[in-house]
Amino acid sequence: MKYVKLFEQFIKENTAKPNPDSDVVADDITLEDERVITSAEIVGAILNSETEKELEDYFYDKYGQTAFKSGELAEIKQLWNEYQAEIKELEAEEEEEGGAEGEDVDVEAEGDDAEDDGAADDILDDL
Repeated sequence: MKYVKLFEQFIKENTAKPNPDSDVVADDITLEDERVITSAEIVGAILNSETEKELEDYFYDKYGQTAFKSGELAEIKQLWNEYQAEIKELEAEEEEEGGAEGEDVDVEAEGDDAEDDGAADDILDDL
């Protein structure tokens, strides 16, 4: 006899990643009152939160201020920070790849509008 698992059982058994290439892996977290935050919910909150504070507020609103021990929410925040670091690293790599190809085009454009772009370039160089 074959045993068929429900989708919910797979989520509870497996860890989840924000995307297949990510090194960030979320696991289910069991709170003191025996409620379980699934890895899928953690990943969803990580993907949809723009700031660490927004992530924290989501979990406090849903589960309450007293539901978390100090390490549980810190673990979720750490996952969020690791994911954000991955995103920034990927963006930097894309800019380097795109920048090498786009430099030739920018040089030609600067020759035509050198007077207009000079002030903007000086400001960017100061940063």
